[in-house]
Amino acid sequence: MIATQFHVQGGLTKAEGGVELFQNSPNPFIEMTLLWFRLPSMASVVLRIFDAKGKEVNAKHGTFDPGENHVV
Repeated sequence: MIATQFHVQGGLTKAEGGVELFQNSPNPFIEMTLLWFRLPSMASVVLRIFDAKGKEVNAKHGTFDPGENHVV
């Protein structure tokens, strides 16, 4: 299990353990955006999306393969 918390405002973020989170597209967005990330191994992932005021607006849960992955 890899437990990593990101606070990203732009660009590439790389955490310990080889987890990488890339810039979402489009940015800014209104209803949908594409989030890309890279994992060093298969992992259970929870991505939480917050608005500019800090309110959680969505969360994505899943088990993802090693390498590049994305969610909408």
